[in-house]
Amino acid sequence: MEGARYLEDGRLTIFKRSGVYYARLRSTASSNYIWRSLKTTNEQTAVDLGR
Repeated sequence: MEGARYLEDGRLTIFKRSGVYYARLRSTASSNYIWRSLKTTNEQTAVDLGR
């Protein structure tokens, strides 16, 4: 993903789609991902909410 920030040793990815930040979390139980809108346009707020 272009412009994405990879945090928590790659388990958490913060990225922007259509002006809004999203978080993608890798589940520890399996290789599935959980996607959530962070409902913010501010990158620092998105990182804080994602963590």
